[in-house]
Amino acid sequence: TGELRCGMNSVPWFSTYNYDEWRWVGFDVDYCRALSAALFSGDPTRVLFVKLTSSQRFNALASGPVDVLSRTTTHALARDILEPTAQVGFAFSAPTYYDGLTYGGVAG
Repeated sequence: TGELRCGMNSVPWFSTYNYDEWRWVGFDVDYCRALSAALFSGDPTRVLFVKLTSSQRFNALASGPVDVLSRTTTHALARDILEPTAQVGFAFSAPTYYDGLTYGGVAG
């Protein structure tokens, strides 16, 4: 389509829509812009941000409205094999953020 469609949600410091500047800002937003630059000869602006809820994210990725999810998503083996809501498996990249549960040593 000539652009990267990136699924987002609003999480302070990670992905927030700044109404004063009329643009998305944050860590996950910058990740999508970096992917756009890698895909489109250094152009970080060829990205469309699609706001998704938690319940929409995997179905949107599976059915095509978004190309990638750059949002709070826990990587789990079950999601690699068969994610329950979308009923398909997904490939995960390396984690970009570890929360406190990662360090607690408690598996859920």
